[in-house]
Amino acid sequence: MTSGRWNDLRARILSALILLAIAAGSLWLGPTQFGLFVLVLVAAMHWELARMIVTNVTWQGFASAGVAVIASIGVVYYPDPVQQGVIFGVNAVVQAVLVRRMIMRAALYSCAILLAGLVLYRLDVTYGVRAILWLTGLVVVTDIAGYFAGRIIGGPKFWPRFSPKKTWSGALAGWAAAVGLSVAMLPQITPDLGLTSIVVLAIVLSFCSQMGDIFESAIKRKCDVKDSSNLIPGHGGVLDRMDGIVGAALAFGLVGPWVL
Repeated sequence: MTSGRWNDLRARILSALILLAIAAGSLWLGPTQFGLFVLVLVAAMHWELARMIVTNVTWQGFASAGVAVIASIGVVYYPDPVQQGVIFGVNAVVQAVLVRRMIMRAALYSCAILLAGLVLYRLDVTYGVRAILWLTGLVVVTDIAGYFAGRIIGGPKFWPRFSPKKTWSGALAGWAAAVGLSVAMLPQITPDLGLTSIVVLAIVLSFCSQMGDIFESAIKRKCDVKDSSNLIPGHGGVLDRMDGIVGAALAFGLVGPWVL
């Protein structure tokens, strides 16, 4: 093993710890403060998305972030599914008009970010702090286990077209780590959930977390950029840290209420 294989480890750990500390502080302060934290993340991710797609981005990034913030507030205050559908639709159209390139991917990813933010906020309100810590922890252990297994074990690539560094060994290690964390934490959140349901839910969410990472990697490759931004020194942007959260939160929004 050469040091080059691990040269991004310190930055990954430091950025994860900083984001975790900020998130924990907002959770400790209460749902309103955590909701504001999520809103800031949604705005930052939209600014980065526009920055990647639009060459020499200026006002488009800030406009995209502003529209996303308004839409996020709208879907919280208007819980009716029809009203929320209209808000998502309007947001998708406006985001597509702003970027004018890759409009389908931009519109879909924007709505995915909005929905993930809504799921995180509702998860805190409905199930409490432990549920947030479990879901975010699941994404973190998936990433860390995949990182170490991929570099130590290596082997066949998982999806080389979009993410050439990811391996099957890393993917399987991520699933195993997610299962271990979920077996330890979920019985404290939902005591009636059986072991089989816990294992299946953990693997599904871990896989969707990895798909969130790969989808963002595909956009970056299409835009020919290495990082979504330089907002996090030493490790790119907010999207680079939150892409897995987006994937896992979307999956939880679909299956979580039925399972829990």
